[in-house]
Amino acid sequence: MESSLTGFALALFAIFAFGTYMVPLKRFPTFSPWSFLLSMAWGAFVSSAIAAFVVGWQPFYWTGVFCGLAWVVGAGSIFSAVQKEDSMGAVTVRAMGTSITVSFLLGAFYFRDNIDWFIAVPAAVLLLGGLIILDPKAIRNPVANWRSYLAGMVFGSYLAPWIPAVHGTTRFMLPLTIGIVIGSTLVYLLRRDAIHKVAALESAGAGILWTFGSIACYTSVDILGFTVGYPLSQLNLLVAIAWGIAAFGEFPGKAERKRVLVSALGLIAGGALLSFAKVA
Repeated sequence: MESSLTGFALALFAIFAFGTYMVPLKRFPTFSPWSFLLSMAWGAFVSSAIAAFVVGWQPFYWTGVFCGLAWVVGAGSIFSAVQKEDSMGAVTVRAMGTSITVSFLLGAFYFRDNIDWFIAVPAAVLLLGGLIILDPKAIRNPVANWRSYLAGMVFGSYLAPWIPAVHGTTRFMLPLTIGIVIGSTLVYLLRRDAIHKVAALESAGAGILWTFGSIACYTSVDILGFTVGYPLSQLNLLVAIAWGIAAFGEFPGKAERKRVLVSALGLIAGGALLSFAKVA
């Protein structure tokens, strides 16, 4: 019971971290997302290296590097989707909905997590329903919006090669961030977008927050299983929406706020129900 409570507490921290780390990208709209990715990647790498030193160096696993490179593909896809597709809300609905679906199916059928299907399936439906309520038109035109769906598939599955082979969070983070640094640096060298000092420093700080959020997320997955732990972390949309409303004045109309509220209630209900789906 105590370990489960720890898993849920870590999932909550991951939700906060993942919903917050992209705030610098919103604060500096002229800052290239690729430069943001590079600065964030170095912040994540340095902080994970320090964490690895503190807890004791672990064997190096190349699986983590490949997972990091895959993560960069997902990040590039979501950034490109924000620029090329429709509203950011619709992009988030598609990407997060796909990520929840893919991670749920992987946990249930690939990792064979021990779950109560009579709880897990309605929970997943509530999560997806809450997303669709946020923007009902988002799921139209899947061919035209392939970037956000690709991002969701990557973010929902990039951990899959690691968990069966290496069960342990601290030994995974450093190789993961090395892969992210390599991938983001290669993209930056191809584009050579401008880097602004203040935005870069905040982005590096976001990378540090992302690192500790990731450690919390992966440890939660270790405790709760992939089917429960990872989809729960996708509730970071609620934090992102809260930042958008409080700091950036998004969803200003009453009708929009009501839709956001109903969506949030669906997501919270789905997350709460999913927390009971793990069978000891």
